[in-house]
Amino acid sequence: MKKRSRQGLRRFTVEVRSWGNYVERIADLERTLAKKPRTLQIEIIGTDEIPADVALRFRTALMKRSPRTGIVTNAHSSLQGGSVLLWLLGDSRTIRDDARLYFRRTTWSEEDEV
Repeated sequence: MKKRSRQGLRRFTVEVRSWGNYVERIADLERTLAKKPRTLQIEIIGTDEIPADVALRFRTALMKRSPRTGIVTNAHSSLQGGSVLLWLLGDSRTIRDDARLYFRRTTWSEEDEV
C-alpha cells in the first residue's frame, strides 16, 4: 500500500525591513508553494514598509499557487504601505489587537485624470 505524505501547515516568515532584500524571500515563497501545502501561514513581522513593487511580486507568486492551498496571514505589528497588501492577500487574516493599518493620503484630486 502506498503511503501518501500529508502536506499540512507550512509557516513562512516575512521580516519587514526598510533595507531588506526580498528577492530571496520571494524565491523561498515560490519553492514553498511548489510543494503544494494545504495551508500556508505567512507571519509578517516588523514595522517598516514593504515597497509596492515587492508586494506585487509577492502577489504574483501567491496567485500562481495551487487552488487547494489556503493562505493565512498573521501580522505581529502595525502595517503600512505594501505590507498591508501582503496581509490582505490572505484568505484568512489576523492582526495583533493593538496593531493598526496605516494608509498614505493620496495626492490626486477629483479633477485629476487617471
